[in-house]
Amino acid sequence: MSINWLELFLLSARNPKAGMSKLLELNFNNFQLLQIAMLAVCLISIFLFLVVSTFGAVLPSALEMQPNQDNIFSTLQSIKPINIVISGIISFVARGIALTYFGRVFNGLGSLRNSILSLAWFDIIHSMGLAIVFIGLWVSPTITILFTLLGTIWLIWIAVSFISVLHNFKNVAFVFFGMIIGYILLHFSLNLIF
Repeated sequence: MSINWLELFLLSARNPKAGMSKLLELNFNNFQLLQIAMLAVCLISIFLFLVVSTFGAVLPSALEMQPNQDNIFSTLQSIKPINIVISGIISFVARGIALTYFGRVFNGLGSLRNSILSLAWFDIIHSMGLAIVFIGLWVSPTITILFTLLGTIWLIWIAVSFISVLHNFKNVAFVFFGMIIGYILLHFSLNLIF
């Protein structure tokens, strides 16, 4: 099976519904699905660590900080990569399960397998956005912070589109509010457990 990953990535970034439909048509075996999920966790962990540590290193010198804000940035610099990887794995598993079963509560059609695939693909796209943020923080921190807001809106659009295709939901507003409620409930549950 030959897949043009760059073409699929660009399609998913421009037209997330078409990109997700094309991704779900591909037949991956269990080992390939595991590889894609591991790639997603590794990429998101690497770039999340780079962005977090860069925020802690670049922003305090680029912007005027209050004394209490300096403490926040020194905390960011002390985060260890292994902590990000462990939390990334826990988060990925929890989000995959929640995406499947929370969608089924509302008669969604997505399977756990397709949820893992769509979540992994979303995280790969997200990691490419984090890579751009990492580079931007070294070029122009102030402008990068503004573009990060636009990137967040773009990622929400992609997430809503992916969930709509995954569970065959037609109402985008329903998916958006369901996604927000789902993330709040998942975050609350994870905080209770850990």
